[in-house]
Amino acid sequence: MQVFLALLFCGLSLLSIGQTDFYALKSKAVEAKEAGDMISAISLAKRAIQQCQVEKVSEKEIVKLKNFLANRYSNIGDFDRAIELGKTLERYYIKIEDNRRRLNTLNNLGVYHQNIGRYDLAYGYFKIGWEQDKETGDVIDQLDWLDGLASSCIKMNRLREAQLYLDESLTLLRLCDSEEKREMQLYYFINRAQLAKARGDKDEGLPMLKKAAEIAAFLGSRKGVDALNEMAEIYLEKNSYSSVIAQLNGVEKLLDIKGNPYLKDPYLLQTYTLTAQAYAGQGDRAKSLMMIKKAEVQAAYYHTQYMFDESKLYLDELRRKNL
Repeated sequence: MQVFLALLFCGLSLLSIGQTDFYALKSKAVEAKEAGDMISAISLAKRAIQQCQVEKVSEKEIVKLKNFLANRYSNIGDFDRAIELGKTLERYYIKIEDNRRRLNTLNNLGVYHQNIGRYDLAYGYFKIGWEQDKETGDVIDQLDWLDGLASSCIKMNRLREAQLYLDESLTLLRLCDSEEKREMQLYYFINRAQLAKARGDKDEGLPMLKKAAEIAAFLGSRKGVDALNEMAEIYLEKNSYSSVIAQLNGVEKLLDIKGNPYLKDPYLLQTYTLTAQAYAGQGDRAKSLMMIKKAEVQAAYYHTQYMFDESKLYLDELRRKNL
């Protein structure tokens, strides 16, 4: 009964917004995003955009909301829809001759394509940005383009080109005094490790992953889970099971699992699966099964709630390995 009343109250609250109140819908969408409810944020943002047809809302406001919506689609792994909106935004910024926001949009488009394995398209967007920013752009923007170019080249096995971009990144990092330098170092070290892995020498990348994990812990960045999972994979191949489990502890601390035991995060599927293998290697079947079940909870949640299209295929592959 309490659940029913809560849902009824939520429904009445949404109705009270009104069908023609663009700004109220936009505000509610932002509130939902801040509360971590991306599905509601998307639904409310779409309703707000629909209201633009009957209200006198400036094109600038509509574009801001479309950018918000694209980012929320990215949050839930629906990159195709994020790309559709990103292209719309790019055309608008070309029309009003706002090159800085156009470049920011190109960067987002590159990331969206990269996340679903379209590395050649991602590379194209990053290359456009790099060519425009490499002489006069902000050093952080330059490092951002180089990060995208290096990671795309690694995925496409263009390893010599990737090395050139990483060399340029290192030069810029040595000159950089921005507050964002640490974050760019995090991405640099992960790319260095990925390049070593692509060349067939994971051990060479291990120190880089450790540095990335240390920076991520300092910044509180979720990107550090990438580094921890990569280290876990390397240790698992070496049958160093205690070291694999140590990475789980690092992930739990970084994501504050104990503070939020019901947390759902795509990174956790891979972390729990790797840890299950480590416990199995130690002969601890009970703990291994516990980790497998934890991984399946993560997979089932995202499969039904969040992931779409190519992202769902990636999720299904991780889930298959776990099961």
